[in-house]
Amino acid sequence: IWPVASLLRARPYPRVRIDDYDAVPEDIDGEGNALVLTSGRQTTFEGVEMTLVNSSPARGADRGIEALVARGTDERWHVPCKRCRS
Repeated sequence: IWPVASLLRARPYPRVRIDDYDAVPEDIDGEGNALVLTSGRQTTFEGVEMTLVNSSPARGADRGIEALVARGTDERWHVPCKRCRS
């Protein structure tokens, strides 16, 4: 969906992917950033919700994707190969 408040409020979303986060407006229609708006729509799915955010860094170390990475856990998600199990 397009990052506008009316669409981000439209219905609950269990899984959200925000592509090119640093290119999405920091304040969407005066209601907050994309993460704030989408996390509000995920409360129905508490415990099974998932958010994936990716981007090329463009806003600097204290804003955007770089700030999200800095406050993260540095965990990696590894899905084993079904064929070789590695």
